[in-house]
Amino acid sequence: TVTRGLYRVFDPRFEASEFASIADLIQDFASAFGEHRDDDEFPIIYVSWHDAWVFAKWLGSGFRLPTEFEWEHACRAGTSTYYHFGNQLNGTQAHCNGNYPYSADGTEVDKGPNRKRTIPVGWREFPCNAYGLFDVHGNVWEWCSDWYDGPGSGRVLGGGSWDFNAGSCGCSCRGNVDPVYRGRDIGFRVCRD
Repeated sequence: TVTRGLYRVFDPRFEASEFASIADLIQDFASAFGEHRDDDEFPIIYVSWHDAWVFAKWLGSGFRLPTEFEWEHACRAGTSTYYHFGNQLNGTQAHCNGNYPYSADGTEVDKGPNRKRTIPVGWREFPCNAYGLFDVHGNVWEWCSDWYDGPGSGRVLGGGSWDFNAGSCGCSCRGNVDPVYRGRDIGFRVCRD
């Protein structure tokens, strides 16, 4: 997941004069939800699909947004379970809204924590998957390069977020929004050819 610190290297103007009013509005809105814009270890949020795509191109050398298939494959890391670590989630194994736990096998799952905001990328409390990737379940939805169901149907999001129920954070779960949308729980990661 791309962090605020890395994104700031790409776009230092975002907090400069011509974007100050937008940045201030975002900060005011984010502060209401406990977000801290200046913490470089947190995921970048409030980025559109276009912002993410341009960032990947800026990195150069074959960097890009993953396809939905690539995103799910990286998330699963060779497993066939609902999550890379098993079939249950309540917010103690990955960062989601633990008030709404999920069990793919139908067993009872206790409620877990609801931190009500993003957490630092790669937070060691949650396990990485077998490929060494952190935050593939929860924290922020991540943009994929694909359309959800053809042009105009929104771009695919994977991974769920801190603000969604545990069921939405599964490896094969997908969301979609308009590519110009910027949300408090949407970020991205990149891959390389």
